[in-house]
Amino acid sequence: MNAQEMKSALKGICGISITPFDRELKLDEPAVRKHLRYMVDHGISKANGTMVIGGSTGYCGGMNVAARKRLFVGAL
Repeated sequence: MNAQEMKSALKGICGISITPFDRELKLDEPAVRKHLRYMVDHGISKANGTMVIGGSTGYCGGMNVAARKRLFVGAL
């Protein structure tokens, strides 16, 4: 996606999702799905905004590639 396409895509609400981890600091996939469903059910949609997953606060860089892939697949 180029800069102009990104600018066009990012409109409206920008909902930043948390990334839940369990007590062993592993990605809590059921909690991810539950949280994202909550966001969608309460108004974040492609029609009115953007949902940011994968860490806007820096923790995504601390996740290994396998965990990041599970996060993005779990979000679908």
